[in-house]
Amino acid sequence: MGGSTSDTPHSIACANGNIVVSILDFFSHPEYAKFDGFGNQQSGWSVDTSEPSVWPLQLTANGNSVYSLATLLDDGIGAGGSYLGFWKQIYNCQ
Repeated sequence: MGGSTSDTPHSIACANGNIVVSILDFFSHPEYAKFDGFGNQQSGWSVDTSEPSVWPLQLTANGNSVYSLATLLDDGIGAGGSYLGFWKQIYNCQ
């Protein structure tokens, strides 16, 4: 499907049958693509370079919106750091 991942891909189906897939590229940047209900790719892979994620992204749908949960390493706390998670809207299913 044109994307390469360093970890497990995740997907979510919208109420209208479209599917959103998330992967982590080899630089730990999240990438997203849209597919129709038959698995045909409807968009190219969009790369989010704002923050690298520590683990694969989890996806959830709420109404007509798809959100991803990214986990980031917070280097500002202690020697080992701590982890921060945040939700981000990535796709509108309409």
